[in-house]
Amino acid sequence: MTLAAKSIVITGAGRGVGRACAILAAELGASVIVNDIDADVAGQVCADIVANGGNALADDCDISTWSGAEAMVERCVSAFGGIDGLINNAALFRPCRLTEADEQIWRDTIETNVLGVAFATTHAARRMSARGSGAIVNMTSAAHQGATNLAPYGTSKGAVSSLTYCAALDLGPQGIRVNAVSPFAATRMVEAASQFGAASGHLSTAALPTPEENAAVACYLLSDAAHDFNGQIIRVERGGLSMLGHPVVLSSYPKGDTADYAAVRDIMADELRKQLQPVGIHYGRLQYD
Repeated sequence: MTLAAKSIVITGAGRGVGRACAILAAELGASVIVNDIDADVAGQVCADIVANGGNALADDCDISTWSGAEAMVERCVSAFGGIDGLINNAALFRPCRLTEADEQIWRDTIETNVLGVAFATTHAARRMSARGSGAIVNMTSAAHQGATNLAPYGTSKGAVSSLTYCAALDLGPQGIRVNAVSPFAATRMVEAASQFGAASGHLSTAALPTPEENAAVACYLLSDAAHDFNGQIIRVERGGLSMLGHPVVLSSYPKGDTADYAAVRDIMADELRKQLQPVGIHYGRLQYD
């Protein structure tokens, strides 16, 4: 029982990848808080887990609020005696052309996808640090690498990736690991993206990995077996898994006077132009067919 005796909170666990994570975590021995703003679907997931011999409680706290995220974490502590793991899965997905995005789309996306993750992580980390151990898994997206018609969503997931790196550095010395999964699965979210972009040839959900394949990665990162994973992003692909590289400084050139336009122009034109990077989702060396 890989997650035996562990208490795990999973947000957005009523459907899709979140539901698969909750069910697998319970099968692996964890006691699970199934958080979803839709109380009915959260309750159904809990019922399924209990019917299979697992331990779970439903929670419908709104993690996009500071108090809601805190109440969710405290529910886990009160019910199970502590919190050992957190999967930040809850997210809003509203594909649109950048010029058609309105204020509400931007605010709703950032509040749930960024603040919700940040708030839940902060409250969970406070409890975990008191015990000197814990694991947090964030759900990011390949959209943060650049994708058409996904500016609000991609922006929010870029923030989640940055939070993963920063939190890993802050919390690692306290015994808390923070990693992320870049999921890819046949879910309502992907179906929505496919429908929105059908005219430009978006992928069919028929060939996509299952939510369960993504859940296996998240649950592994919660386990003690992943003790040396910290600050990493694992991408789920059709053919297997891949590791995303961290942002890096490619090169540095002295330019003398920082206010000297001519010096800057020469470096930009002669040196940095040679290193222009592809924009959008880019795949390096893959280890599978």
